[in-house]
Amino acid sequence: MNIGIDIDGVILDFQDRIRVYAEWYDLEVFKKGGPKKKDEIKVWKRYDWNENEVNKFVNETFIKVAKESNIVCFSKQIIERLKQENHKIIIITTRGDFAGNEMIEIAKKQLELNNINYDKIYWNEPNKVEICKKEKIDFMIDDYADNCEELSKEKIRTIYFRAKDNRRLAENHYLKEVSNWVEIYRFIKDNNK
Repeated sequence: MNIGIDIDGVILDFQDRIRVYAEWYDLEVFKKGGPKKKDEIKVWKRYDWNENEVNKFVNETFIKVAKESNIVCFSKQIIERLKQENHKIIIITTRGDFAGNEMIEIAKKQLELNNINYDKIYWNEPNKVEICKKEKIDFMIDDYADNCEELSKEKIRTIYFRAKDNRRLAENHYLKEVSNWVEIYRFIKDNNK
């Protein structure tokens, strides 16, 4: 099978870390009252920040947080197991849309340092549906609800790696919600028929 995997929030814990930094900036730097849209994954949309505040946050935190990010628990082991079972791993990420090539280079180093084995990677890719169709993806693993909804509507089996604060989605044949990599593995194994 061909398995598509997002990076941030799925392989790397960037999303969890950036949410905590956003909370701190909202409280200590911008002196505001907390998130207005708690289930919004894009941190700059969670708060009532103006354009200058968003730019300040992105410029001061994205590279720093990217460098601090760690591998999500058991992502490496499950990806290795999937590779050993002869599945093709294709990473499809929007990383690079903010802070550009430096964010990409940081992720490349993290994947290499942690020996994350994959067959192909797509960087700064806003249209995951088209890439999934092109690569004949059997399962796409992503943490962004909008992507998951769009993928599942196109009849691409989607595994929604939902963080605690992210929006819930209704599950169906094309959409399964999980909260960890062991659940991902079990779901793929059970549905590989």
